[in-house]
Amino acid sequence: MNPPVPRRDAANRLWRVETPSGPVLQKMYGEKGGALRSAWRGWMSRVLRGATSSRAEARRRTERETIALWRGAGIDAPEDLTGRHPELAGERIAILEWIEGVPLTRLLAGGRLDRAARDALLRRAGAAWGWRHAVAAEKRDPRFVQFHGGLQHLLVAGDRIAAIDLEQAYLPGGAVLPRLAREVAACVRSIAKGAEPAVLRADLAALAAGHPEPALLKAAVAEALGGGGLARVFDPQRRRREPALRVLESVLA
Repeated sequence: MNPPVPRRDAANRLWRVETPSGPVLQKMYGEKGGALRSAWRGWMSRVLRGATSSRAEARRRTERETIALWRGAGIDAPEDLTGRHPELAGERIAILEWIEGVPLTRLLAGGRLDRAARDALLRRAGAAWGWRHAVAAEKRDPRFVQFHGGLQHLLVAGDRIAAIDLEQAYLPGGAVLPRLAREVAACVRSIAKGAEPAVLRADLAALAAGHPEPALLKAAVAEALGGGGLARVFDPQRRRREPALRVLESVLA
């Protein structure tokens, strides 16, 4: 086994570890801030967002549970390999499949893809993204909505588009549409950053074209633009997301 090379990711530490069966991702979940900040974040998650705890041990447990739930429904996410590598795991350490891929937003940045390739990639992403939305709506289960929305959390690896960063999740029993609206808004905002208006419109059109449930996507956009509640009031990104949501709204009209 080669010694791991550490990389920081917010409060977490990530290592690629070589094993006899191939590389794996060793993920150590760290606390995000001190005790008071952690308690505040936990309250915000539960009360305002109806979500799991942000504490390190809870995030490890949630990610493993969400991976199992999503993969069981046929949704692409890294395989949980913790049970196969107990020597690498720990109380705050999970072992996940190493996926040699690139975040979708990075592939879209810098004009590296021509329009045809860009459209094809976004339609594929829209299909994977939208199929999971349909599962959430059909099952009436908000756990299938990605808590940390944003297309930077879709990892492109060849034919695969895998969802990553599943360490927090919505609690079962809550309404799906408001949470889906929040995810859609975050994804639209992530694709809009730095994009020229014409490019943004074409990107959103391609993403929407891949979505298997356009009526559901339209409802989520309407909810994101017009929904209320404390979660909307305390959403610091709401004003920044609205212009791009208006573009998607016009695409879906």
